[in-house]
This record gives sequence, structure tokens and C-alpha cells, in this order.
Amino acid sequence: MTTKELRELRELLFHKRSIMAGDVESLSRTALNKDGSHLPLHLEDNAADAFEQDISLGLVDTELVEIRAIDDALDRIVAGTYGRCEGCSQPIPLARLQVLPHASYCVKCQSALEKA
Repeated sequence: MTTKELRELRELLFHKRSIMAGDVESLSRTALNKDGSHLPLHLEDNAADAFEQDISLGLVDTELVEIRAIDDALDRIVAGTYGRCEGCSQPIPLARLQVLPHASYCVKCQSALEKA
């Protein structure tokens, strides 16, 4: 991988992380209804609010897992191990990293992990 490609992937990781951090903040605010403007008056409203809160908190958890994966990828850039599969140590194809820049496994190893 060239220095330019690595720089572009690093910028992509920072960009994705920034967007996701904003999403987490927004979803958390919505899930926790911090503005206090909506006070349900009926049991059905309470149930609907609880369901929406559960969905939002699930999305927050998913986003936080991906942010941690992005942070790990940024750490691998610093360590000089970015772009190498953690399973087989072979280079991860650039096309895969351009689509999923925080990938830590090649497709073959990722498939094996998912089957296990």
C-alpha cells in the first residue's frame, strides 16, 4: 500500500468516526429524551416510547462497536500493522479497505470467523 493510499484510508477512517460519533450523540439524546418535552399520558404511549428507546439504544451499541473498530484500525496505522489480516497476516486487498476501512481480516478469514 502506498503512502498516499494509507493517508486516504486514514482520512476516511477519521471521517467515518466523526459521522458515527455524531450519530451516537443524536441517538443517545433521542433515546434518553433529555429535552423532557414529551411526557406520555397513556400506557400505550409509554410502551411505544420504551420500544423506541430500546431500538435507539441498540443502534447506539452497534455504532459504538464500529467506532471501537475504527479506533483499532487507527491504532494499527500507528503501529504499522494496518492492512494486514489478523488471521493469516496476508495483505488485505485495497478494494476491501476502501469499502470497509476498519477491516482487520481478509474476506477468507472473516468468512471462517463468521462460520465458527
